Amino acid sequence: MSYELSRRLDAAPLLCDGAMGTLLYARGVSLDACFDVLNLNNPRLIQSIHADYIAAGADCIETNTFGANRFKLAVHGLDGQVREINRRGVALARDVRESSGRDVLVLGSIGPLGKYLAPLGTVTADDARAAFREQAEALLEGGVDAFVVETFSDLEEVTLAVMAIRSVTDVPIVAQMAFTDDGVTFTGRPAAEVARTLRALPLQALGANCSVGSSTLYEVLEQLHAEAGGLPHLLGQPRGGDAGKLFLVGGHDGSGGHRALGAQPPIWNIDRSSVEMPSSSR
Repeated sequence: MSYELSRRLDAAPLLCDGAMGTLLYARGVSLDACFDVLNLNNPRLIQSIHADYIAAGADCIETNTFGANRFKLAVHGLDGQVREINRRGVALARDVRESSGRDVLVLGSIGPLGKYLAPLGTVTADDARAAFREQAEALLEGGVDAFVVETFSDLEEVTLAVMAIRSVTDVPIVAQMAFTDDGVTFTGRPAAEVARTLRALPLQALGANCSVGSSTLYEVLEQLHAEAGGLPHLLGQPRGGDAGKLFLVGGHDGSGGHRALGAQPPIWNIDRSSVEMPSSSR
């Protein structure tokens, strides 16, 4: 089946939204609070951030569900509300899309479980798959256009997440890993190895996000691209707080758009000189 995210990426670069947690903290939410339950407790705040990103020109917005899996929610006594929190997160984003009058894509955000997999930790592969599947099913019920599996550092865990999603749907999946300033994941895996692993998964795009600034991210993306095989799309989102943090690098050779000056291989860039980022003080 053909999906809108894949069609649009084939046609041109897209602009993705930026950090949710950074703006929530800047707007008064405590760092130790559960950001995901704000979908239920403070929906207007979540919707204001979605609306600001759409007004800034985003073509894609992510649901406020990065930590809405049973393990992370259990820390706050909310593991029984996985379905409710995820479905509500999608509904908030979709409602803002409708009121904006813009046909933006709603991407379901899934982050790491927050616990180590066995044997380093206590979470078994079966438990991890069950948690990711539970979250994916709720996001799918809500009506996401695609999934973003993001900010992972463990290749085994990201693989479990992707395959859990794919066990319930063929909706597009983007997978993003977090890298250090040395260009490796927090578990020491270089970008080339990450790309070789991820290209074997049923993905529509791969990329890097969150933990490094723009210059390091660009180098990581070049390395990912060199080993990406048949995956034509790359996504890069520098850490929250960096200028120009809203990037989408999408599209492949010959698809049109604006390439970064001197960029070989073909990594896309968007002129954001007229894009005003959402203010953290609003």
